[in-house]
Amino acid sequence: MKAVVFDFCDTIVNFQTADRFVYYVLEHLKDKKIRHRKILLEKIRKCSFVKNLDKITNGKYSLNKRIILWQLRGISKQELDCYAESYYKNEIVPNLYEEILKIIENYRENNYFVYLASGGYDLYLKHFISEFGFTDCFCTKLKFVKERFTGRIEGWDCVGENKTKLLKQYFRKPLEEKVVYTDSKSDLPLLLWADKGIVVSKKGYRTWTKEYGLEEYLLSAAGKE
Repeated sequence: MKAVVFDFCDTIVNFQTADRFVYYVLEHLKDKKIRHRKILLEKIRKCSFVKNLDKITNGKYSLNKRIILWQLRGISKQELDCYAESYYKNEIVPNLYEEILKIIENYRENNYFVYLASGGYDLYLKHFISEFGFTDCFCTKLKFVKERFTGRIEGWDCVGENKTKLLKQYFRKPLEEKVVYTDSKSDLPLLLWADKGIVVSKKGYRTWTKEYGLEEYLLSAAGKE
């Protein structure tokens, strides 16, 4: 079995999707009380304290991300599902890298099993993997109780080393070949787990890729920025 794993944010789509989803929901909510939480988010964005904590812990606990996500607590699963579908169609689809989608299709035609590993949220990523025929998806899942969002993540945040842990749990048997595409150095454990690690870059080649013996794919000028 040959497997290729793609990161999502800034690899397949040209922006970071998780926090932007929260802002999208708050912008479109009819409930004014919850919409006002956006004011708190703006204050969080301007506060360096949480961001500094994330830097100190090397992003291990995703503190900033978790605080932003918490603002959606109390919203019904049905409503969040509706916003997630709208977010996917209106924000994500227009910003997909067509050249990466072609690479994905080429792997599929060559009998690779194609996977997604992303810190993005399951509610909107499920639409992407369904539309583009991915084998499976490893991502950050939102926690619901009695069909209401708790404001928390279910299990691990699928970032950094956690991606590799999830994949190792999933692939119990040795693979014939493992290929990984990602834009981020935070995915270095995943890149080193692969037989072939490929770093996707937008603005030029990066020095750290050579240090670890990784390949690099430079997006063409035709790619959407």
